[in-house]
Amino acid sequence: MRRARAMIWVDDSGIKAGAFAAATLPAILSILSILSIQKIALRQNLSLIHLVESVGANLMECKVEMQADAGGLHLNLARLSAAGIPAISVLHGPSTAGGACLPGLPGHVIGVRGNGMAALAGAAPVHAAPGEIATDAELGGAEMHAAISGLVEHLADDDAHHIAVAHDVMRRLDWNRRAPAAGPAAAAPPRPPPRRAPAPTCAPTCAPTSASGPASGPASGPASGA
Repeated sequence: MRRARAMIWVDDSGIKAGAFAAATLPAILSILSILSIQKIALRQNLSLIHLVESVGANLMECKVEMQADAGGLHLNLARLSAAGIPAISVLHGPSTAGGACLPGLPGHVIGVRGNGMAALAGAAPVHAAPGEIATDAELGGAEMHAAISGLVEHLADDDAHHIAVAHDVMRRLDWNRRAPAAGPAAAAPPRPPPRRAPAPTCAPTCAPTSASGPASGPASGPASGA
């Protein structure tokens, strides 16, 4: 961005429809790479700009660990908001499932007319499952979100225009001047030591036993007599 310090995260829809993956080709941002981008923005008080065009997680590679890491993407966006650090989403292509959830968290969303789309699923799955007929624009088009859902605050005419709108939003935010100086991250509070159950105690009169029975040795009581 012109004269603005920011972290920029771009989905590459040309590879696997911009799907997030745990570990894949270097050309694709893995979930761990995106988490690193978000953490740098948090640590350095940098505004975050996300160009969104993604189908979310790659379900063909989905594992429990991957879902846990993907939850961190949403958590970090919430942390940016809590810290007052600006985050901008540019919805410039079709985004479904997890890719449609992420634009809902930043404070500023720019949608591109005719191209931007955010919905749980597109028109084909909606027709195949519940049998309803709808268009992608009706389900989650940028114009619908600007007029009905409120997800989109700024409408752009095309890709060149959305870049200009993003520049204008950054200029009005003036985050370079308003941002507090980045300092060392505060250390996490120490964790309390784990609580352990007290060791069992034995009365003085107890005799040690083994798995095979009482331990050998002299009896502790008087010998029996006739």
